[in-house]
Order: sequence, then structure tokens, then C-alpha cells
Amino acid sequence: MESKGFEYFAFISYSHKDQELAKRLKKRLQSYHLPSRLRKSYPGLPKKLRPVFLDESSLVSIDESLQKSLYINLDNSNYLIVICSPNSAQSVYVNDEVKHFIETGKIAHIVPLIVEGVPHSGDEATECFPPAIRNLPREQELLGVDLTKFGERDAFLRVIATMLGLNLDRFVQDEIRERRRKIAIFSSIAAVLVITFGMLFWHNIDFFHAMLHNASSQYNLGEMYFYGREVEKDYGKAMEWLMKAASQGVADAQNTIGFMYYQGNGVEKDYAKAMEWYQKAVDNGYLVAQNNIAVLYENGFGVERDYEKAMELYQKAAADGLARAQYHIGYLYENGLGVEQDHSNAIEWYEKAAAQGDSDAQERLNALKK
Repeated sequence: MESKGFEYFAFISYSHKDQELAKRLKKRLQSYHLPSRLRKSYPGLPKKLRPVFLDESSLVSIDESLQKSLYINLDNSNYLIVICSPNSAQSVYVNDEVKHFIETGKIAHIVPLIVEGVPHSGDEATECFPPAIRNLPREQELLGVDLTKFGERDAFLRVIATMLGLNLDRFVQDEIRERRRKIAIFSSIAAVLVITFGMLFWHNIDFFHAMLHNASSQYNLGEMYFYGREVEKDYGKAMEWLMKAASQGVADAQNTIGFMYYQGNGVEKDYAKAMEWYQKAVDNGYLVAQNNIAVLYENGFGVERDYEKAMELYQKAAADGLARAQYHIGYLYENGLGVEQDHSNAIEWYEKAAAQGDSDAQERLNALKK
């Protein structure tokens, strides 16, 4: 986690055939700000993840002086991110950079980012790890972050979590909260504009096409139509704007679409589609949606009823402090659904939920204590 004494936060090692992706990674890292909530919990975390070193020269071969310069920059870098692909697996320079980092005792600070191919495939056409990583002993094996599996945004967050030694779920949740905080600030500004220019502006052109296709604005407008805040409730328009935001990866929008299918708000009730949209939100780190999927399993809506699966999902959401999930865990313990009936455990979970203002939990708590 510490970066003191290093000129660069990270060094990106890559094949020049993967240069465009390496440039995007550098730009993302250098412009990223860690969530303020996370920095408060861990004061030792750096505020910014920069500077990041990326050799952007277009030379086909590297002379001795340039190679020496690169090694100096390697030594002055806290982390090494290796862009892993069949291209880099066959690059002598990438392998030498990884080997040098290992030899200087920083193997724990190497983060392989798999962008194409398969680790340890045994096939030169698909192998993505350079020999220096591929031939490590089992006790030092590096697993890497698979961009082909998680997508570029999620893989980027996983790279950061790996470098800083953070719990991924906690980090993703803090990142989501930070994004919501920024959305709230933007919404406040938008609200001032609405008041200034009049509600006619909203009704006629949908807030200038949701601030010219901004995903956060689209989500906020969808929520306004869904709840009837400042505008007349309109599920059709809500779905239209939420879909636009959801297509850009806004997890809150994906969750609300799932809820609309669950409730049948403006669409035919469809639990399978609700599950599909809830899962999209979960994949983007939104644990409220995980709780909603658990509700489907608990009640057998669109899936075979499975109390154990529901409990597993509730536990994950409750671990992040979600009161509704804590209530459901208490309910399962109280009634012995998927677990052995245990009123003591039920009371413990109801108390956690009630402390956060869950009225259902408080009601069950009063009944059990009598």
C-alpha cells in the first residue's frame, strides 16, 4: 500500500500491439480519485494513483541506454501492471521487465491484467503470460485480473483493489457511494436549473434530452418519472430514461428496471426479466440488487424456491450493512427456513436492522421479546 520513496505509483509493461489499451489504463489510473469514505477508513491510502509510467516510444528495438533507463524507472515504481496477451507473452522486453521486478524483491507488487488469451494454456497462439510469470513456483503463482471476464471498468477496479490490498466488495461499494454523491451534487445543480427555467422545460424536452445523453442525468430523470417527483408519474418515460442510463452501466438504473418488472410497473410482471436486470446491477457492484435476487429465491418467484441460496445472498448484502437484508436473515432464522430455527439469532439480526430504522424488523423484535 505504501508508495513512499517511489517516483512512480505504477509501471505498465506491455507489447506495443496492445498500446491503445495500455494508454487507456494509464489515463484511467492517473485521473482516478479514491473514494473519500475509503480514505477516511484507511488514512494510509494515497489520494491519487499517479504518476504512472508508460513507455510510449514506437521503437521496434531498444538500445542499451534506453533499456537502462527503463530499468531505472522500473526500480522507481511501486507496482508493475503487466498487460497480458499472446503479444506480450512473446515479447522479450515485457519478460525482462517482469523478471527484473521479481529479482528486485517486488513480486507481491506485480498485477497481471489479462486482456486476451489464456494463462498456462500450453499453446503459443493463446498463452498470455510471459515466461517470467508462467514459470513461477506454485507458492508464488500470480493469478491476475481477467478483463475478458469482468469487462474494462470492473477489471480496472480490481487492479486498484489488488494493488492497494483492499477488500473488493467494500471497495466497489465505496466507489458506488462516491459516484452517487457526485450524482446528488449534479442533481442539486439540475434542480436549480429546473426551478430557474420552469417545469415546462422538463415536460417539453425532457431536460434537454437528459443533459445531452449524460448517464447520471438520464438515471435521475428516470427516477423522477418513476416516483412522480417534480413531474407527473409516468412509468413509460421512466423506463425509457432508465434504459438509456442502464445501457451505460448505471447499476441504480438496472436495479430500478428489475424492480419495475418485479412489480409490473408500466410493464407486464416478469420475474425472469427482473432477475436478469437485478443481476446486471449486482455485476456492477450494487448489493441492494443482490438482496432483491434473494427475495426471488426466498419466495420462488421466477425460480425454484431455495431458502439456502436466499440466505447466502442476504448474508452478502447484510455484510455491507444493508438493513433490509438483515431483516430477511432474521425472518429466516425466526421461521427456520433453510436454517435451523433460532430465535436468538433472529433477534440479533432484527436488532441490527431495527437500529437502521427498519420498521418491520422492529415489529418482529417486539413480538419475539414478548
